[in-house]
Amino acid sequence: MYTFRNQAEETAYRTALAAGNKQSVGCLIYVKGGGMMSNYVIVDSPSIDIRCVEDEDIFNVAEMYVGELNIRIKKEDIRAAALIGGSIEFYSIIETDEYVVESTTYDTVSIPCGVWDIADAKRDSKHFINIKANDRMAKLSTPMGKDGYVGMVTVESVMNRIITVLGAQALDEIFAQTPAQVENMVIDVPFAPGLKFTNATHYEPTCWDEVRLIAQMIGGFAFADREGKIRFRNFNDLSSEPVLSIPADKRFRADLQEGQFAVKAVTYTDDDGDLYTSSASIADADTTSIICIDNNKYVQHQGNDDHFYIAVADNILGKISHIRTIPGTVDFYGDPSLDLGDMVLLTNTNGQGIGGSDVKFLITGIYWQFNGPQTITSAGAPSQGDYVSSSSSSGSHATPIPGGGSTVATANINTVALKGYIGALFPTARTVARVRFSNVTRVNAFLECSLTIMGTDSTNVKVAVYVDDEHQTVAPQSSAVKGRYTTISFTLEMPLPSGVHTVRVTALGVSELTKVSGCVWGQNISSEPLLYSNEYTYNIVDNKAICTGYTGEDTTIEIPEVLGGKDTDTIAAPAFSDSDIICAYIPDGVTVIE
Repeated sequence: MYTFRNQAEETAYRTALAAGNKQSVGCLIYVKGGGMMSNYVIVDSPSIDIRCVEDEDIFNVAEMYVGELNIRIKKEDIRAAALIGGSIEFYSIIETDEYVVESTTYDTVSIPCGVWDIADAKRDSKHFINIKANDRMAKLSTPMGKDGYVGMVTVESVMNRIITVLGAQALDEIFAQTPAQVENMVIDVPFAPGLKFTNATHYEPTCWDEVRLIAQMIGGFAFADREGKIRFRNFNDLSSEPVLSIPADKRFRADLQEGQFAVKAVTYTDDDGDLYTSSASIADADTTSIICIDNNKYVQHQGNDDHFYIAVADNILGKISHIRTIPGTVDFYGDPSLDLGDMVLLTNTNGQGIGGSDVKFLITGIYWQFNGPQTITSAGAPSQGDYVSSSSSSGSHATPIPGGGSTVATANINTVALKGYIGALFPTARTVARVRFSNVTRVNAFLECSLTIMGTDSTNVKVAVYVDDEHQTVAPQSSAVKGRYTTISFTLEMPLPSGVHTVRVTALGVSELTKVSGCVWGQNISSEPLLYSNEYTYNIVDNKAICTGYTGEDTTIEIPEVLGGKDTDTIAAPAFSDSDIICAYIPDGVTVIE
């Protein structure tokens, strides 16, 4: 958010905005190679649009934001083409009660809204010129001018190289922060004390690529600030308290997902293609994402210590795992003091979101038209399932998988959904979810599982996990209260050798299991069909299968749809009479139960 000069100025601004005081806009227009242009009038309603250049609806790190200003002026005595290459300093003004800053009295507040380079100017009549301008991020498409190996490359040398190719004389003409300030965004991490930018050996093709790699390393994003300088911001500097509340009577529209979004894991893939993962236990979010980072030139192997790569993932996850936001789009009365990365509070949303009627909203996109509503966007994941987002110097992308998963080809991260079995739970354990998958190399896979339970009695519900029939150290449990819903969620890391693996989740405790969701995810894993038909006895009659018995040891079974290559049609009368089965799932094709 814009930093006001003192509390008196901010109070005057907030009071005037709430009262609907008169607002206006102004700009200083500079002609390329000349001085400031005067004697013009701004007509219609200028607009500012600041968006992520990738998928603006998907949250990611290393995002790059480019802004566009559209403005119409009345000016007869200049060629429109003469404006191209010039610049605009744009600002918003509101009339206020009198306030004092450093012994000077003011009755307006002027908020700078960026410095813009004029990309196009066209006259649409004798009197009027339409101007389109971009913020300073657009300049970053300039080539770095050095390819391949060049020796030692540091953050400082990269930033100095950028100001050279952009024709600036000093670092603070282009960047809002010094190299030391940027590097400290990474170094000050308590759980990765040795982590820092290391020396690289080459430049990337363009200034854009270089800035993106730095933004990736700090676990943040890059944008042009109000002074027209490139600024890096990570999510560590987000206050836990929103900077502004937007009440319902100030909103024109709110299109929100019904649930919170969070990032649950970050993966880092080194230059050998090995993947390292840092994950967080997320119990209070409805949609989550996995951020995938590909080989960053500022991360170099530290001896033979693979823990350094995990520290890289830890560093980035530590900056974003605390974020909780309701993804969506909001139109409201407008406040030009808001910035990208600000958190606002939407009050009285009639229960949309989690935890009541007030929800937090992280701003990841801004569109503002003077004398019209301001549109703010909060990125997240799809309303159902997990998302895997890939981040590299060349871009970010994600591809959804039907059924609640996703994958990115460049990262080779796959998810395999659990098959769940809802219904009654008993004093003895029964299977509530299972999955079978394979991997061609050793992998650290992760099990994510969530169970929703309705208490039918006051009791403890206990959950157990078996990987390849071996009991795992995970002890989620919860007290089920009669007539109330309870959710049990957990994450389990599973170091696995190559081969085919099975995961089985069991639960016990008198209650009703109403929902099961989750998946196994990891590098290069593939779904495999569940195998259980060899545990059943059957006969083939009239080209149909009749299930006659079960020889396995599980107390929760799923009768196969096909036995002996034929559709299962009938369950014989004595099929399970001598077994310990307490729950059986019957396929839709069964027409006779004797």
